[in-house]
Amino acid sequence: MFSLARTCRALATHLLDYIHENICPRVALEA
Repeated sequence: MFSLARTCRALATHLLDYIHENICPRVALEA
């Protein structure tokens, strides 16, 4: 059975990891 809640949680976690790895360093360099 396809679990939408599990998928959303996985996508949210992946998105947070992406932001932390790509956007945060860029902001830190510009600051």
